Amino acid sequence: MMTSRVVRTLVERGLVTRYPDASDARTLRLALTPKGHSLTTQAIQAARDLDAQYFEADPDELRATLRDIAQRRGKRD
Repeated sequence: MMTSRVVRTLVERGLVTRYPDASDARTLRLALTPKGHSLTTQAIQAARDLDAQYFEADPDELRATLRDIAQRRGKRD
């Protein structure tokens, strides 16, 4: 997807606004709207929660889980 299409979609959804650059008339700047900021904050928290769930586990338990996944994967290949 082209960048302009992504930006247009974000603007249409009320997540960002576009405004002209004060020093360069060819440039448009982007800023998060309150709705965009809220969604970004939620996404960051979700990523942190997943990171904690998967990587802050007991190292021995995580190692065993990864070993099990690798062994099952090896049986499929």
